[in-house]
Amino acid sequence: MLSRTQCRIPLKALLMTTLSKTVQGLVSGSRHGVGETRRRVNPNNTCNSDGNNGAGLTLWNRTSLTAVALLIVSTQLAGCNTVSSRPEDTMHSCAPMLGHDLDKSFAMARQALSNGCAHNFDDYFDRLLTIAEGDPDKQNKRRFSEFLVWSADEGIVSKRQATNLYNRYFNVKFIALMGDYNNCSHTCPNRHTVIANMERELADKERGLLKISADSAAYYQADHLLKETELVLEATCTACVASR
Repeated sequence: MLSRTQCRIPLKALLMTTLSKTVQGLVSGSRHGVGETRRRVNPNNTCNSDGNNGAGLTLWNRTSLTAVALLIVSTQLAGCNTVSSRPEDTMHSCAPMLGHDLDKSFAMARQALSNGCAHNFDDYFDRLLTIAEGDPDKQNKRRFSEFLVWSADEGIVSKRQATNLYNRYFNVKFIALMGDYNNCSHTCPNRHTVIANMERELADKERGLLKISADSAAYYQADHLLKETELVLEATCTACVASR
């Protein structure tokens, strides 16, 4: 296998080096055999007007070995192309180029993730969400649940990651609403962050519940929960200030 340094040698230099070494070997071999060649060739049938048959033999061998040298160079260049193309081939093979049929796309994603593309899980998951948006169905919740359970079982993501992804897109409850927000010391300093995180999560629920699962009732329930939480947090913080 060629090194990357060898692959950076210019074509002209590589060709001249290969030809030089090849011709040197030819001349050395021709010097040893030229006497014998002269004894066996009929002087009346020489190829040159000066009777130097060894020169004719050397010229013929040089022509042949030039072709051989060109073949060697082309083989070396092919090796360079193989070395340089490997990263691009790997990147291309792990790109989530899925189709428009959701079930087939899930199958293709499983195969790719099982064959060295686990590091691209987020891209595959997002691509599957996009494909599902083009074919909204309440059964899509089940399809994504099964895919996430499989991903956790295969060790591609953790069970917590799989659960959080499903809840973020397909559950009415908010994963951003975790912890005891009735505690004054914790609630009030963080209420704006909590609401901001819930608003971002509601956008994902709109994608998962409304656009992918066609479950408008569940989406509006999540939207109502966000408004209700905002009111509860505001009331809690007001009470905390009054009790000081």
